[in-house]
Formats: sequence, structure tokens, C-alpha cells
Amino acid sequence: MKDGALSWRKLFSAQLQAVEDKYSSKFDIDVDDLADMLSACLEGGILLLRILNEPQNLVKQILQYRDYLRLLYESS
Repeated sequence: MKDGALSWRKLFSAQLQAVEDKYSSKFDIDVDDLADMLSACLEGGILLLRILNEPQNLVKQILQYRDYLRLLYESS
């Protein structure tokens, strides 16, 4: 499980680093933390989908994460 989580972190971190290199974030961030947050949103969304039997729950969690990134990187 640990190896799997670290693989996802590496994959997501690389993509987030590309964003960080192109845009300035409003706050000091760690791309590994943002990558872990994405994993948590995905896993949490999957759990809620199954527990509540609400297929749109996963989509909502991903869209919330996207909005967070927009707020983090939008120009002032």
C-alpha cells in the first residue's frame, strides 16, 4: 500500500510541479502535500460514493480540488 501511495504522490507531484513552475502560488506550498491532498480527495470521494451511493460525489470532490488550485494560483 505504501509503495502505491508513493507512486501516486510521485505522479501527481510531477504534474503539480509543472504548474508551480509556470504560475506563482499565493502561498508557500509543497507539491508533495498538494499531491497527497489530491489522493485524499480521490480516495475520500470513492468512499463517499460507495457509502452514500451517490455517483456524483467523486466528481464533486475532484471539482472542489480543482477550485482550490484555481484559488491558489489565480493572479492577484
